[in-house]
Amino acid sequence: MGDDKNELSDEEYDALLRDLEGRAGGGGASSSGGEEDVEIEDIDAFLSSLESEAESDAGKKKKKTATADRDDSLAAEFAALEEKGELTAPPEKKERKKKSKKKSKKKKKGEQKERSDQERSKGKRAAIFAGKTAFWFAPALALWWVLGAYLGHWVSAGWLIALMGAMFVFGVPAILKKLIKRGDYRPWVFGYSLILTVALIAPMPNVAGEAMSEYGHWPASMVAEVTGAPGDAAFVRSQAAAAGWLGGVVATVDDPQWEARQLGTVFPLGFQWSPEDLAPLLEEGVDIEELLQGEQEVDSPQGEEPPPVVEP
Repeated sequence: MGDDKNELSDEEYDALLRDLEGRAGGGGASSSGGEEDVEIEDIDAFLSSLESEAESDAGKKKKKTATADRDDSLAAEFAALEEKGELTAPPEKKERKKKSKKKSKKKKKGEQKERSDQERSKGKRAAIFAGKTAFWFAPALALWWVLGAYLGHWVSAGWLIALMGAMFVFGVPAILKKLIKRGDYRPWVFGYSLILTVALIAPMPNVAGEAMSEYGHWPASMVAEVTGAPGDAAFVRSQAAAAGWLGGVVATVDDPQWEARQLGTVFPLGFQWSPEDLAPLLEEGVDIEELLQGEQEVDSPQGEEPPPVVEP
């Protein structure tokens, strides 16, 4: 074979002629000489057509190669000119760039909108969860506070009141749910707390109002104990004032004169004497109520004048 796959060498051409002549001679012994000449001419024409096709294919390939090389060189020159700024992109390229920029902007806007929608949905779910939690546990918090006000008559530590109230308010519904094996915990807490809160206030509104007015400041007093703040700090007195107002609303008596007292005692929030100082006076039978009102003068246990009574 020659350099081109479709081109025949001289030797191959001669061999092909001999093969075709042999076939024609073997198959045409009974044929006339004119027919043999026609067949040979047909073979020559066929071979010449093959050679012409091979030459045309080779020419096309060379032409394509030259065109491709010329296009590559032109593309390289155009790219260099564009980098230097000496050649601007054709309008079609500019339009494509504008369209691609618009698409990218639209894509970014869509991503930002999707992100904002997700954040909004998260905030909405959080708000719904907070609202449901507040609804289910609001009666429990009310019961916890009312029960702590009752316990303030006997317990002087605010943290202990909080612990005892939490065990009773949140622990009993869990035990009931486990024993009965029905329902969810939140409905149990809601119903249990609501019933007990009404039971502690409705039958005895005056007793409940007095307990709220005198010891309803126990959450603020607990915070004062933990942080080391004075027992009659401003935030303690603020909650005591709010509790006194609510106690007056609950009570049925006209113009109640209840005042906030120290937890576990009958002394006002601003009373300076400690229980240890008053213990000897109690043993002597001194009327503490008259002492607190300043209607009777008594000596302190150390033989000194008692400190002035600070009105709440």
